[in-house]
Amino acid sequence: MADKEKILKIAAVVLPLIGLFLPFWVIKFNAPLYGQKWLEITIYGYGATQGPIDQINIANHYVGLPEIHPEEMLEIKVLPLVFISATVISALMVFRKEKRRALAILYVLLLLSIPAYFQYWLYDFGHSINYETAAIKIKPFTPLVIGAYQIANFKAVAYFHLGYWLLVASFILAYKVERK
Repeated sequence: MADKEKILKIAAVVLPLIGLFLPFWVIKFNAPLYGQKWLEITIYGYGATQGPIDQINIANHYVGLPEIHPEEMLEIKVLPLVFISATVISALMVFRKEKRRALAILYVLLLLSIPAYFQYWLYDFGHSINYETAAIKIKPFTPLVIGAYQIANFKAVAYFHLGYWLLVASFILAYKVERK
């Protein structure tokens, strides 16, 4: 039993580090002009993005949305700190007896603040329309951080990927494992 417990403790601490290198959040776009092809933007825990952002920026331009420049986004630059923080909190939860409840609350706040902040960013983005430059007029909108939605003729699907769910799994393991 002690070996299983040791493995669970190590897993609780290591999972956020693994998640750091995996896809964290994904948003996919489709419109009739793309046919069956979906444009996919993936954000990784270590702060990188992958996908045809230039094509998304072109589409955004027509409706007056600002360009997206991931290399300039503070949110993406600090994302690795979220994973490092989760690793430290997990380690403290697993290997320290004191302040376990406070650490668990801190971890839950971290886990909840991520989708909340992403949703705030998406709201702000969808309400930053420059009507003077927009060739096509649309109403301000709020994309969903998780789920499917439609804006004009664009369909979108967004979801948290494995990197985020490893943070959740780390918390569950750190909270469940007994410290002696």
